[in-house]
Amino acid sequence: MSGIDNEPPQKKEAASIKRAHVTEDKPNSQTGGGETAEQKDELDTFEIHELDIPDRESEEIDFEHCRIRAISHLEILPNVIMLMVSNVLQVKYLCLRNNLIKKLENFEPIAATLNDLDLYDNQITKVTRLF
Repeated sequence: MSGIDNEPPQKKEAASIKRAHVTEDKPNSQTGGGETAEQKDELDTFEIHELDIPDRESEEIDFEHCRIRAISHLEILPNVIMLMVSNVLQVKYLCLRNNLIKKLENFEPIAATLNDLDLYDNQITKVTRLF
C-alpha cells in the first residue's frame, strides 16, 4: 500500500485565523547614504494601500508584524468577531502588536464590544478618546 495515506483527515478548526496579505509601497531612498535616524526609519516602513483578505466572511484575521502606521475603513469585514487589527462593529479582541502605531484615538465605535486590547511592541506616544 505504498503511496496511499490511510490516516483520517484532520478536523478543521471551526474558526481558523486567516493571515492577510498587504500590498505595500516602500519609500524610495533619494539620499546619498547619509540619512538621519528618522530618515532611515521612514525608509524601513511601508505605506499600506490595499489589504488582501483571504476570506471576508472570516471571524479572525491576523495583521501582526505588518508594520502598520494607521488603520481605517475596515468596516468591510462585517462578520469579524476577532480581528487582529480593527473592526468597527463587533470586535472583541484587538491585537495590534508588533506594528508602528504611534497614536491611538477614537475607539468609541468598538468600545461596547471590545474585551481585550493588545498593543505590545508599538511606538505609542499619544492616547486620546480611547473609550
